[in-house]
Amino acid sequence: MKCRNGKGASHRLRVGMIATIVGLSLPAYANAPTVTILSPVTGNTIFAVPADFPIIVPVSFRVTHVDPGNNPPATAKDMRDVSQVKVSISQTAPSSVAYADIAVLDHPWKNGSSVGCNPANPAAVTSCGVTGTTQGDATVSWSANGFGTYSVKVTAKHASDVGQDEETGIVIAEEVVNVEWPAPPAIANAYINANYKKLAATQRGCIIRKITERDHLRLYNERPGPYNNIAIQTDVELFRASCPAK
Repeated sequence: MKCRNGKGASHRLRVGMIATIVGLSLPAYANAPTVTILSPVTGNTIFAVPADFPIIVPVSFRVTHVDPGNNPPATAKDMRDVSQVKVSISQTAPSSVAYADIAVLDHPWKNGSSVGCNPANPAAVTSCGVTGTTQGDATVSWSANGFGTYSVKVTAKHASDVGQDEETGIVIAEEVVNVEWPAPPAIANAYINANYKKLAATQRGCIIRKITERDHLRLYNERPGPYNNIAIQTDVELFRASCPAK
C-alpha cells in the first residue's frame, strides 16, 4: 500500500507540473496597427453640382505597424503582417445610414514573400505605397451619390488586434454657381451691332441711355437677371425711331 500510495503521489505531482506548464501565459506578440486618415478629414466640405453625381472622393490613409514579436524589430514582416484593411462610409444627414464597406484589402502590403503593394488589391485602390518596412499608404475611391454629411472609417487588422481611425462631419454641399447675365444695356448694344451696324454714334448713345434708365426701374426684370430680351429689343426699335440720328 505504501508503495502504491507513493507511486500515486508521484503521478499526481507529474500531472500537476504538466498542468502548470500548459497554463503559463506566453507573451502575445500580436499588436494593433496604427491608422491615420489623411483625407478627407473632419470638417472638410466638398462642393458639387447635381449633374456631377456620382462624384469620386479619394480616401487616403496611412497604416504603421511594428510587431514586437518580429526579430529583429522593424522587419519587412511588419507590414506583411497587416492582414486586412477596411474602408467604410456612413451618412449622418439628411438621413442616417450605417457604416458600409466600400473597399476590403486583404494583406494590402504583402507582395509574395516581400513587403510591397499586393497586386491583388481591389480596383478601388487607386494608389499604394510602402515607406521602409513599417508604414504603408493607400488611396481608395469613394463613389458618393448625393449631398449630405458623411463619416469615414478605416480599420486595419493584425491577427485579432484592430486599429482604426474615424473622421466625421465631412460635408458634400451643393456648389452655388453665380451666372453673370448680360445687363440690359449690353443686350441692347449687341442687338444694335447685329442689326444696325451703321447706326450713328449719337443715336446709339441715346438708345443705350434710355434702355439704362428703364433698367434702373427694373422694367426688364430684377437683377442679376436673366432679363427680358424681347422687351429690350422692342424698346431698341422704339427708341431708334425717337432718338435723333445726328
